[in-house]
Amino acid sequence: MIAVVDPFTYAVHAFKSLLLKNTGFEAIGFDLLYLAVFSAVSMTAATHAVQADAVSRTATLKPTIGCSRSRPRLFAARGFKRCDHSRDLPGCTAPTSPP
Repeated sequence: MIAVVDPFTYAVHAFKSLLLKNTGFEAIGFDLLYLAVFSAVSMTAATHAVQADAVSRTATLKPTIGCSRSRPRLFAARGFKRCDHSRDLPGCTAPTSPP
């Protein structure tokens, strides 16, 4: 049942017909048609899937203007001193006490 939709089945049948049975292209016309249609449908589906994934990824990205709330904690954990110059950046207020 799976072999009916598997394109490899049609490719093998076409190669066997050409190489072993020494037939012409009229014998493999249906095989070539099926492979062309399967390729077109697969490429269209893959293109739509990649575009949908790209749209969903860009919709979830948030612009990082100013500072990040996790960045000061990361630097403090690594022993760096706190700097309050981030108050000058738009959209960012530096906390006055360590988190």
